[in-house]
Order: sequence, then structure tokens, then C-alpha cells
Amino acid sequence: MAIYNTLDVLAPLQKITIRPKARPWVTPELRSAIRSRDRAYRRARRHPTASRIASYKESRSTVRNMLDTAKNKFLRTKIETAHDSSMCWSVLRGLGLLRDSKPSPLLLFSPEELNDHYASVSRGAMPLSEQMVNNAASLPVAADTPIFALRPVTETEILNSINSLRSKGTSVDISLQKY
Repeated sequence: MAIYNTLDVLAPLQKITIRPKARPWVTPELRSAIRSRDRAYRRARRHPTASRIASYKESRSTVRNMLDTAKNKFLRTKIETAHDSSMCWSVLRGLGLLRDSKPSPLLLFSPEELNDHYASVSRGAMPLSEQMVNNAASLPVAADTPIFALRPVTETEILNSINSLRSKGTSVDISLQKY
């Protein structure tokens, strides 16, 4: 216990407030509107009446629209001030709208190191003997196991197969054109 008391005296816990990054498009007028929205929220939470809830919702909608408009205006101004395409890409990267391309982790190793690693992994398994291969080959194949075989296909079969595909994706997608 004495150690904890000593630590509390020598290195007391300090409260650190973490703030979000400053958004340059948030003006004093917007900050005032945000504070007003927050006050309306607290009032609606403390004493929920239909008028207070409606007031908060209206305030929230107004602030959201103001923030979106200010951000879009800021981004448009930044992009319009870029004189050439390289500067435009630089501005987009600076705004965090583009991902920085990360180098491949494979570039951190020489080809010899990679080869040694993958060769050691494959050497880690016990090699198959000729008898083991023959035993596996002599096992009977179940009658219901489909046998893989190539056969000629027509263009119509390929198109029908492509047209039968249905994407389960939820994002915007370029769909296959129906023929």
C-alpha cells in the first residue's frame, strides 16, 4: 500500500481530455448553432414534451444542413484552388479523401529470405513415401462423387450462365449486361 501512496504523490493520475481534430469549416456561427442544438437536446431529455422534442429535431436538422453545406463549400474551395492535377491530388490526399498507397510488406524482404522461408515451411511436413501415394490411389472412389471432365461449351451456354448470376452485394455495382 505504501508503494501506491508514494506513486500517487510522485506521479499522480492526470485527467487528459481528448478532443477531435479541429474542422476548419466550423465557424463561430456554426459552433453557436451546435451549442444551441445541444441545449435543446438537454431540455428535451430532462423534460420530454412534444414541443421540446420537435424543437430539438428541427435544430438538429438545421445544424446538420449547415455543417454539410460548410464542409462542401470548404472542400470545393480547396479543390478549386489547385492549379494542376498533381496539386489537386495532393490537396485530396491532404484532406484525407484518398488512401495513401502502402508499400507491399513483401518489399521488406529480399527474394532469398522469402525463398528460404517458404522452402522451410514446405520442408516442415513429412514427405510422402511411394507406398503412401499408392495406398491413396488405390482407395475406391464413391459412386456419387462427380468426376471432373472437360467438354466443349457453346457461346449460348456461357451467356446463359452469366445471365443467371445474381449479385448479393449491397453496394453500387456494374451489372452484367443482358444479351
